[in-house]
Amino acid sequence: MNKEADELKNAAYYQMGLRLLRQEKYEAAVQMLGKVDPEQVGLATALQQAHAQELRRAENLLQEGAFDNALARAQRVLMYDPSNREAGDLINRILCRQGQLFIEGQKYREAMEVFSKGDPTHACIAANVAAVKVQLGQQAEAHYLLGVKYFLNEDLQHAITEWEATLAFDPEHEKARRGIENARHLLEQLDKVEKK
Repeated sequence: MNKEADELKNAAYYQMGLRLLRQEKYEAAVQMLGKVDPEQVGLATALQQAHAQELRRAENLLQEGAFDNALARAQRVLMYDPSNREAGDLINRILCRQGQLFIEGQKYREAMEVFSKGDPTHACIAANVAAVKVQLGQQAEAHYLLGVKYFLNEDLQHAITEWEATLAFDPEHEKARRGIENARHLLEQLDKVEKK
């Protein structure tokens, strides 16, 4: 009820928020500034500066390859400022770069898992997802054909192993699924014949 006390409290929160911002304590600064009256002159600018400062730190961490820390900082900005497009774009660029490293190491499933956390319409993520799908399809087909070769050579266990690898790359590969069923059925039949 005391207007003067409210103004002093508001000014104190604002000054503490600015001090924390200068000390590069983003989260504490934003929380402190969140206690300030929204009508406070300079508040919007201070918040924008805080977000920009945190995004610069996240960008630097991305350049250093510290993906988890960069991602955490960018996500924190987005948490406090959900409409911050720079934060959203940075998150997608971090995820894209992280996924690209998995692709370089031929870890396609891990890459797809990382890409799934981002915006599927982001240009970098969309292009890499398409490339990974092609790679997964090629890997699946190579294992499938090797399984067929083993099957034709009556090496049923190796055929099953290759077709299971096919399904690991492409869970929807129906020919591999049917091949496994047929090979297992034949193995069961051979086992019955041998027991007689």
